[in-house]
Amino acid sequence: NQPADLPRRPVILIVDDSRVIRTTVSKALSEHYELIEADDGEQGWTRLNENPAVSVVITDMEMPRLNGYSLTERIRLSGNHTRRHLPVIMLSGESDAAAREKAIAAGVSDFIIKPIDRTQLLARVKSYVEHGITVRALTESEHALSEETGTDHLTHLASHHGLINQGGQAVAYALRQLQNLSLIRFAIDDFESLTSRYDSDSTDAILLRVAVLLKAHVRREDTVARIADSDFAILTPAAGRFEAAV
Repeated sequence: NQPADLPRRPVILIVDDSRVIRTTVSKALSEHYELIEADDGEQGWTRLNENPAVSVVITDMEMPRLNGYSLTERIRLSGNHTRRHLPVIMLSGESDAAAREKAIAAGVSDFIIKPIDRTQLLARVKSYVEHGITVRALTESEHALSEETGTDHLTHLASHHGLINQGGQAVAYALRQLQNLSLIRFAIDDFESLTSRYDSDSTDAILLRVAVLLKAHVRREDTVARIADSDFAILTPAAGRFEAAV
């Protein structure tokens, strides 16, 4: 345990059914990182859900119950934004191109061949941890700005916070004037799988295209908001169920 006044070290999750490999990885990283171990993919997934501070996942390729490919796919399809973008380093005794391609298709960030070079492993983990810190800081900054301005930083639609503020005013006005008020909410189908297959520029382009289409097909008095990663809402004053559907 670390003293309370010291910052917590980055947390690394090691998932491997071989105690020898887990020990090797631990020896390479324990001086710099807090380590959590799991002996198969299912236990690794449980550990990950129990420890939201995990910065990097190191997983074996072949394991009982849930292998490294399936664990990575589960991470990439997670509903949690931070978890979905966690760096995943896969360990394997196979060096053939097919294994590498399958790992990349599953969403693996990096690929290390056994036997493990401790210096190489430490360097790669350090790089991913530092990159993750930068990305998290940027995400938090963008979120704070969106909350402050009420505008989503990417699409320039209203943010979740902006919709709440606008919605409060709209509800009060509808009650006072005895008018209808509707809220339309929807999400892009299977968007999480797109984030695991394509880079952020491509998925951002999809979100921006949806935002443009929405803004082009609403009334001036309507409020269009992006309220989560791929979730949108339209607040429609003076519109009942039929008008909202139209």
